[in-house]
Amino acid sequence: MKLKTIFLSLILFMGSGYFRLIFFSVNVIAVSQALVIIYLFGTVLANLNKLKLTIFQRPIFFILGCVFISAFNAIMFHDQDFATTFLEQRFMYFYLLYFYLLVTKPDIDMMYNIILILASLVSLVVIIQVIVYPIEIVNSSNFLVERSTVRFRIDGQEYIYLGLFFLIDRMIRQGFKVFQFALVILLTAGLFLQGSRYILFACAVGIFLLFINSKEKARAIVVMFLLFVAAIFLIPTKYYEEITALTADQIHQGDSYIRVKAANYFLFNFSDNISEVLFGNGQYDASSAYGAKVTRLGASEGYFLSDVGFIGDYARFGLIYLCVYFSLIYKTMRKSKKTTEFFFLITILLMSLLSWPFSYAAGVICFSICLYIVNEKARLKKIMLDSQAETQLIKS
Repeated sequence: MKLKTIFLSLILFMGSGYFRLIFFSVNVIAVSQALVIIYLFGTVLANLNKLKLTIFQRPIFFILGCVFISAFNAIMFHDQDFATTFLEQRFMYFYLLYFYLLVTKPDIDMMYNIILILASLVSLVVIIQVIVYPIEIVNSSNFLVERSTVRFRIDGQEYIYLGLFFLIDRMIRQGFKVFQFALVILLTAGLFLQGSRYILFACAVGIFLLFINSKEKARAIVVMFLLFVAAIFLIPTKYYEEITALTADQIHQGDSYIRVKAANYFLFNFSDNISEVLFGNGQYDASSAYGAKVTRLGASEGYFLSDVGFIGDYARFGLIYLCVYFSLIYKTMRKSKKTTEFFFLITILLMSLLSWPFSYAAGVICFSICLYIVNEKARLKKIMLDSQAETQLIKS
């Protein structure tokens, strides 16, 4: 394995907060993430002459601008000081990775390999944590034993989603390999054991669309069949029964379902003035008065920002951020039609309804890598077309 691949994998491992492994304290994680952000920024600054304009740069600047302004709203309306908000919002600064990749220009295969390395590591941590629980190896605020698994938040789970898309696409395009299928089983286990119905649904939709749009229909059918068989034999029947029963009960609740009530609250009652509506309230710190307010909403009403998807992003960063965010997704999808990245972004859009895929460092990192790969594929395609046109001109 190339040294560059190992180095960038390590950088992203640090940036993702070491997957919240218990061996790393909160302070160590914060300092590590700060060092990675400084390194990314410094590298970009030192190579500005190599930075070529792309259609993604302006939306990213707008996103970072909205995040910056939201920190002032946290001061004015919630008495949370700027330094605290600035630190709590550090996951958003990993959009710098997109600019870092533009100036360092790693090849696409290298980025695929890095994602697969990180996705495999996260899956292993998830599986080990489920096996050894109640011993905790992940520093998660809440462990829930339900749905035939142990549910907990692990930073870096976004690598699993993207890794699955890359891996399945490789198997369809390049042919079946036992090692690749073993990795698919590993990542699938890591995905299922998190016990999130909605994330499973979003990934299933995206992967199914990837299958039916594949040009290699025979390989796609074989891979899909193998995944189906693996899911049946690896996952206990009770897991499916509990998820089905819970989903049916929540559908029956309709407007009284707690996530619907939480969405209404954060959409219409959380932001009190036009500045908060446009630029949000900033990311809260649990130890501040602002954080105490958000925590009380969760404890007393069951309203959690993490349960309402893009509405939670709206509450934190505002309407302008949300418009730019969807604009960036749209631009990326237009430029990546019928590619792996296109179907992954469909999955991300589905996740955004009830989850917040870009609200952790790993989520922003995965998105930045997608943006880079989409831009790099377009650049290489243009070079190829220009070369063909030049050859044709010479022949004529």
